[in-house]
Amino acid sequence: MSWVTIIGVVGSIASILGAVYSWYQSCKAIKAKEAVEAARDKFFQNIQSEVFASFKKDCDNAIGLLQRASRATELKGKSEMYVADGLESFITKLNEAISASNGDLRRRLESHYQELMKRKTDLVWDNRSLILEVLEEVRRLSRTIKDVQTNNKLEVG
Repeated sequence: MSWVTIIGVVGSIASILGAVYSWYQSCKAIKAKEAVEAARDKFFQNIQSEVFASFKKDCDNAIGLLQRASRATELKGKSEMYVADGLESFITKLNEAISASNGDLRRRLESHYQELMKRKTDLVWDNRSLILEVLEEVRRLSRTIKDVQTNNKLEVG
């Protein structure tokens, strides 16, 4: 056997070993990528759950404000724009929650946002019927957020 043949055989064996090692590394990389994606999804769901847990408290506060506004006696001495200002503050927080969402949830939140924006400009403390309509819209939004929290707990848990 000549040196050229021996070098050729050793080179072929090294090439086969390199191909097997490359295939093994590729399999590990695929598993690592899947693990990273799963971890990222859970991380996002946890963040989203925390964002919406905080926003649920904001919904409850807005509902409380609107409930007090529907009983006009509790707003005596407040400015006419007190309820509209409170709703404006809440809508800003809703916008932040929309930014933290995606897909179908984002569209649902945006529809609530649009509905509240339409009513915001006409909202004054003595317009009880409009206050009750806005209160109902915020309640629907609150139920949406509660559904999101429940779904996130089911998916993450």
